[in-house]
Amino acid sequence: MIIGTVKSYEKDKGWGFINSPHDGEIFVHSRGIEKSSRQLMRPGVKVGFVIIPSLKGMQAAHVRVLE
Repeated sequence: MIIGTVKSYEKDKGWGFINSPHDGEIFVHSRGIEKSSRQLMRPGVKVGFVIIPSLKGMQAAHVRVLE
């Protein structure tokens, strides 16, 4: 599991970006966020996640708020 911070997340649009210490900025879609963590996604929040390949590049999956 990778530890990073939420850079941005648009709840209305269902997507955003996570800053990863080694991989830079990673796209995240609401489908990749654990249901209990979706309402807690806001800039600066620490999250754990994995990176998976998608049709448009790499993206975060199994995202869980750690704070």
